[in-house]
Amino acid sequence: MLIRQERSFFNKRCVSKRPAGQGGFSLLELLVAMAIIAISLTTLFARQSGSLNLAGDSRFAMQASFLAQEKLAELTLSDYQLAQSDSGDFGKEYTDLSWSSVVQELSAKETGIPGDEKFLKLIELTVRSKENPTQEYKVRNIIVKEIKAVQ
Repeated sequence: MLIRQERSFFNKRCVSKRPAGQGGFSLLELLVAMAIIAISLTTLFARQSGSLNLAGDSRFAMQASFLAQEKLAELTLSDYQLAQSDSGDFGKEYTDLSWSSVVQELSAKETGIPGDEKFLKLIELTVRSKENPTQEYKVRNIIVKEIKAVQ
């Protein structure tokens, strides 16, 4: 038994010839819809994961740069004779970060300044993440030995 339904759509008449109770979606239509949703969600989750990684990297870069500046200022203001290679951490507030410094005297050959007296030191400070060893921030600075004038 066929039932005819009449509908108007923008003043046009459409007649459906489906039997009553046979409406709905086919299995193929459902599979296509599920595939589209799966692809969309996979892309969305991949983007979200990427943005979380980027946020973590930028957080490390910001913290490491501020902490490196602070530690470098501390090393720069210390006595020239006491400046030497060292390592440590940043205390309870930043337990996931550590630092290490390499201090070396620069020779006349390296600086291009004539004279045997060594009065420049290069400090290379590295801040590393303990959780992710590939994350590191390096900064360099040169300190000068206080030169006393001859009277």
